[in-house]
Amino acid sequence: MIRYKTSNGETFDCIEGLRDITLQQFIDFVCHIEPTKPDILKQIDEAVQNGNDPMLNTKEKELLKLDIDNLIEEVNDPLFRAQELHPYYARVVSFWTGLKEKYILGRDGGEGMNVANLTTLYIKIMEVLNNMPEVEYTNVIDKDEEIWYLPERFMQDSTVIEFAEAAQFQANLAKVLGGDWLSMTKVMCVLVRKKGEQYSDKLLNRESMFLGWDMYNVWRVAFFLLKRSETYRPVMQAYINAQQLARLRQELKD
Repeated sequence: MIRYKTSNGETFDCIEGLRDITLQQFIDFVCHIEPTKPDILKQIDEAVQNGNDPMLNTKEKELLKLDIDNLIEEVNDPLFRAQELHPYYARVVSFWTGLKEKYILGRDGGEGMNVANLTTLYIKIMEVLNNMPEVEYTNVIDKDEEIWYLPERFMQDSTVIEFAEAAQFQANLAKVLGGDWLSMTKVMCVLVRKKGEQYSDKLLNRESMFLGWDMYNVWRVAFFLLKRSETYRPVMQAYINAQQLARLRQELKD
């Protein structure tokens, strides 16, 4: 955490890295604050993401850059900044610092936070949230002096049935890879275990514990999944296809 001081001398802390954020906090932010982002900012995010497509030709890139420039002009409109941008910045900063939105926006009788300071805090926070690091690729996680393990040989140390049926692993993995962090705790319950620990339904009781894990270690699990997903997907799809075929045959018999 980084400690700052307000204009009236009060101190507050702000996140400095992923270790300062729990999975529960991250999920709350994604579910309750992120959706309130102004549409123009969402459009810019989408355009920037589209611009990273390696299949775009030069003309398409130029048109996309023009779209982004036009959107940025709209963001720079003073009325938009006052009515939508700064209130959104205040919601984000309030969530991660604990400062009251009314204080930040000067709606508590005070002068409010300096616009430059508000913008700087917002940018620093979003850099932490958006720039996930390429962490060490390992199946061992040392969390608070406890050692946890991911499968050393993905889809070999555990059976396909275990991964497919335990907490609907395949469906939850697909959701996580699609950005749905709500499903991450279920995935972690199946994957993250103590040495030699076998799968059982009791592992699913660890969801609340994993919600308290810091995002650095959660990201290590997610990074593991991202690295392994391409190897895993064909095997799992073959299993799913076999299950669907079996159900179809059973339905035809009935």
